[in-house]
Amino acid sequence: MDDTDAYLLNVKCYYFSRASLNIRDDDVFIVTYPKSGTIWTQQIVSLIYFEGHRNRTEMVETFDRAPFLEYNLHQMDFDILTSLFHFSNLIVPLEATDNMDHLMELFLDGKVLGSLWFDHIRGWYDFSNAHAFQDLRSSVFQIISFLEKELSEEEVDAVVSQQDIGKRTEGNFLRKGIVGDWKHHLTVKQNERFDRVFQRKMKDFPLKFIWDTDEE
Repeated sequence: MDDTDAYLLNVKCYYFSRASLNIRDDDVFIVTYPKSGTIWTQQIVSLIYFEGHRNRTEMVETFDRAPFLEYNLHQMDFDILTSLFHFSNLIVPLEATDNMDHLMELFLDGKVLGSLWFDHIRGWYDFSNAHAFQDLRSSVFQIISFLEKELSEEEVDAVVSQQDIGKRTEGNFLRKGIVGDWKHHLTVKQNERFDRVFQRKMKDFPLKFIWDTDEE
């Protein structure tokens, strides 16, 4: 991929940052494909990390919380496409489009923010200890364990309560945060087009994706 569009974030453009970054033993990297729960995960990690200051973490701007071991998050690509559709119309520098067909072709060609989703998932999977994050509380416990932190039951309750998507009312950055919203945006034809590409590129991939909240 060439560098004609700075918003594609081609990794080759960022080698200078890796070469000059002084990484500490206790640094945490939250690594996600765009629109895959990045901010939500960042908020959960913030609440876990800053014991005694949980009521103030939401006062810190998103970009000031990170850069804060390494945490990679995979989300189902249908919902990423839907979220990216809304995000690209919200953020002025990105190319806004009200045509889902157009955005889908860009997404499937890797010509969107974050490049090709299939490459991202395959590239990170070999280095991950995959968990299915379907239940917020159990997921919070897994993150706590990974970060080697110790929280009381009451502190875990506080983290879960503050980051429960169904109960969040403050702020406007988290649009939906649910699995299956793609069904309200993609036509049957678009769904079938997406599924053909997905099956071709991910047919031997060992991780099972949840396409709908009704799935086990």
